[in-house]
Amino acid sequence: MDTYDAITAAVLKKHKVTAKEHTAILKKIDAFIHELNAGLVKENIEAYVMLGGSAAKGTFLKHDFDCDVFVRFLYDKYHNKNLSELLEKVLKKTTLNYERVHGSRDYFIGTWKNLQYEIIPVLFITHSHQAKNITDMSPLHVEWLNSHMTDQLRDNILLTKLFFKAQKVYGAESYMNGFSGHVVDILLSYYGTFRSLLENIVKWQEKEVINVTPNLVNLANLNPDKLQSAIIVIDPVQHGRNAAAAVGFEPFYLIKNKAEEFLEKPSLIYFERKPIAAKELKGKIVVTAKPLHGKLDTIGTKIYKVLEFIAEELQRNDFTVEDKGWDWVEDPEKDAVLWFAVKEKKLPLHKEHMGPPLKMHDDALAFENKHKKTFFKNERVYAIIKRNYTTPQQLIIEILKDKRIKEKARKWTLKN
Repeated sequence: MDTYDAITAAVLKKHKVTAKEHTAILKKIDAFIHELNAGLVKENIEAYVMLGGSAAKGTFLKHDFDCDVFVRFLYDKYHNKNLSELLEKVLKKTTLNYERVHGSRDYFIGTWKNLQYEIIPVLFITHSHQAKNITDMSPLHVEWLNSHMTDQLRDNILLTKLFFKAQKVYGAESYMNGFSGHVVDILLSYYGTFRSLLENIVKWQEKEVINVTPNLVNLANLNPDKLQSAIIVIDPVQHGRNAAAAVGFEPFYLIKNKAEEFLEKPSLIYFERKPIAAKELKGKIVVTAKPLHGKLDTIGTKIYKVLEFIAEELQRNDFTVEDKGWDWVEDPEKDAVLWFAVKEKKLPLHKEHMGPPLKMHDDALAFENKHKKTFFKNERVYAIIKRNYTTPQQLIIEILKDKRIKEKARKWTLKN
């Protein structure tokens, strides 16, 4: 057994569920689905419950998965109905402790006997042209993968998920811009093994096209807005869709570098997600967030938006943000860390404020009357005004007091 085989075998032994554990989990899920079906009968709703996601494909990781359940409403009867409202009526008949998540079509998250569930209302469709919402396609993705599934493919998908998670490029959420689970499934179906995938990733060029379908691809037929990604992966059940539309260039080059490093010197460390080290934060402004509870991509997106907002406000108040970033292990009980590299430690209390050109006589006069200290420069009128904030920390403290910011996490803390 070479080093690569020894490493991947050790990773699977640590993270792959045993046959006994798998059976116990599926038994628990079956009990929940039975209760959900009973609720559909009580409400006289014609729909089928289908297990989805990694649980349906057998690609979930030990101690690291939630369970997707699709409630597939009959197309002819419900295609013009509010599926989310109908599903909530059903959930009220169950013992699930759930909450509603707003989206292009609302869905539900909740806990039942210590398992996390996402319950997603979809139309029962057989072809992509019937889809009223992108989620309607998800059961077809599961069916497609399961039609190709083998024990070897399943193991290689697990290895890829763990490798991508450790490099922080797994997930298509806006705060990640990485590889979704669906894209990982397609890539492994296309390349066959984890090793082959890494060998090809090293050779990928920007805008690499991966086509697992038997058809030739004409990119002109795809939505141009969805072709801005680093790679293009043709969706096997929706040939006019780029399944990798979310993949950004930073994750693309990061995974290329890590794939090359691992192939040169395989090691277990490439499958271990490390939080950002304290030395990497030295000299930076650090904010921590205690996340809300709920769906991980939702709460993560809220924190990411605060990162972007703080950076924008710093720039707007004359601070130069040379770099920014954040790190979170996607656990509601673990703090997210946001950091900002700001050039200026302290700005002068006063600054020049540019007014209108002198040739705009009335406007220039109004500007002079508005401000106490004015002067002329380069055919314009200027004023000397007082800054609201002279240090970036002063500004961030005020931002974190804003109700709209406070509600995006349970607690915000400025560390320095």
